[in-house]
Amino acid sequence: MTRSAFTDLTFMTVVIAFAGVFLICFMKGAFGGGFSIVGIPLLSIVMDPVTAGGLLAPLFIAMDLFALRYWKPSTWSKPDLALLLPGLLVGIAFGYLVFRFLD
Repeated sequence: MTRSAFTDLTFMTVVIAFAGVFLICFMKGAFGGGFSIVGIPLLSIVMDPVTAGGLLAPLFIAMDLFALRYWKPSTWSKPDLALLLPGLLVGIAFGYLVFRFLD
């Protein structure tokens, strides 16, 4: 994040950011991960979308780590996991390259 991302904080920016984070947490907790994506466009109103994504990525990781406490890895399907992991790795690499190119 650049220094200007923090110097441009106004009261309205903070309020909308808190509303976006609350919406993301509520939607992810109530309905799973898919609907929580609506918080990113809300945060993009008051900040750069890349900054909003960078702000929310650690939040998503922390939420998933806490969810692992209640959803034990022993309930996971190993064949499904084997099918999902290659796509996950390709998607992470592709997303990284896209953000490097757009930046």
